[in-house]
Amino acid sequence: MGHVDIAETVLYKGKERERHNLWKTGRFVTWMRRSCLSAVVGYGIGGRTFRVFYWVLISTVLGACLLSRVPQSEGPPSSTTDQFELIDGKRCLPLRLGAPLTEIIWSNVAVNRLAFSLDILLPIIELDECHDLTRIESKWRYYYYAQAIFGFVLATFLAAALGGITRK
Repeated sequence: MGHVDIAETVLYKGKERERHNLWKTGRFVTWMRRSCLSAVVGYGIGGRTFRVFYWVLISTVLGACLLSRVPQSEGPPSSTTDQFELIDGKRCLPLRLGAPLTEIIWSNVAVNRLAFSLDILLPIIELDECHDLTRIESKWRYYYYAQAIFGFVLATFLAAALGGITRK
């Protein structure tokens, strides 16, 4: 059958050499596009295609950590006696906006924050309706807008890589 792993390595190294030559010849825009393809999906070659999941992981964790910077007064009210928060009449798991990350790192709240961040990042899938109802009114909302756009970009790169478009 052949050596698929060796063939993929040779193909990837060839693409990388092409990318480096683009820089040397001054084709900076094309070099930037190829650099993005290399970093995000490894040109869609073999297992490198799934580099995109590292980006999803990094973005999700960063978004969850940044929730500790959002002032509590801007999110849903927090209750210490109930394990749920009411948002537009729905019982939602608490995000504890503004609580320091070190205080909640091993609690269910940390999982809720990760789920919230992942829900923002995933362009089509809705993990929890409450995440859509949570409103962040401070400057931090712009990060989550950017994270949502980044999710669409990652999904587009992954679809292109899986479709074989990035190999050409």
